[in-house]
Amino acid sequence: MAVSAVELTGTRYAVYQLTVEPDLWPMKRDRNLRIFQGQTVPQIVKTLLGEHQVNVEDKLTGSYRVWDYCVQYQESSLDFISRLMELEGIAYYFSHEADKHTLVLTDAATQHQPFSGYEVIPYHQTPVRRQHGRRGYQPVGAGGQRDAGHLQPRRLRLPQAERVAVPGAAEPGLAEARQH
Repeated sequence: MAVSAVELTGTRYAVYQLTVEPDLWPMKRDRNLRIFQGQTVPQIVKTLLGEHQVNVEDKLTGSYRVWDYCVQYQESSLDFISRLMELEGIAYYFSHEADKHTLVLTDAATQHQPFSGYEVIPYHQTPVRRQHGRRGYQPVGAGGQRDAGHLQPRRLRLPQAERVAVPGAAEPGLAEARQH
């Protein structure tokens, strides 16, 4: 954990407000240009996490291709490893202990342990109104027959932008005029 901000507030008594960030926070703040050659995504991820002193536990079961050439270009280390892990189907979670936090790399849902007291979570389906004489699930949104009933604004809050002539913009007949 890292403290990212300290603020002193209050008028009569001193009140301090600390903003605590997770171990990955410093990786959001850097931007880098790097080339990784002849490495797998787990190797690249562990290299970058190690450079930021993040404790890592590897629970990966799959085999991963070796990248001939992998580039981090002007992106934070966290964005870079997140992009690579998404591409390879790798997820992570944190294991918390009293004296340390460990980032656990995983590629299988079976590697997750249930939380105590939540091994089984009951599911209670909400009844849906009758439609066409039957009762059941009624999809809404993009996949449904009707929208979810989102509110639409009655009028625009901001005036519409005026059309402005931009030099070099395509104009009808301009291409023909330039050809002659």
